[in-house]
Amino acid sequence: MLPITSLMMSEAENSSDEGQAEIILKGEISNFMPEVQFAALAAIAGILNIPHEQLKVVQVREGSISLELKMPKKVIEKLVALDEWSVLIIQDLGIQQVRILYGLRHRS
Repeated sequence: MLPITSLMMSEAENSSDEGQAEIILKGEISNFMPEVQFAALAAIAGILNIPHEQLKVVQVREGSISLELKMPKKVIEKLVALDEWSVLIIQDLGIQQVRILYGLRHRS
């Protein structure tokens, strides 16, 4: 199963229509060229069945490849609710972890 974690969000973040997720990909940041980034976004959008324009890159950092994406809250909900088949496809794409930074109600 794909590890998906969620952080507590602030009131300001809760009022927005967007959420933010960090997606950890296998690979080296030096190989993460613009065309690879576009392909990764297109693949994630395809799995979530959304237009890739709904995903906005906020930041790319080292540590494998840490890709912070801003997206509508409804997409955050879809990401968390992926079925087993979609999780297997995401893992095959090299996604190792998903961390919801904000946009999802905190679950106790």
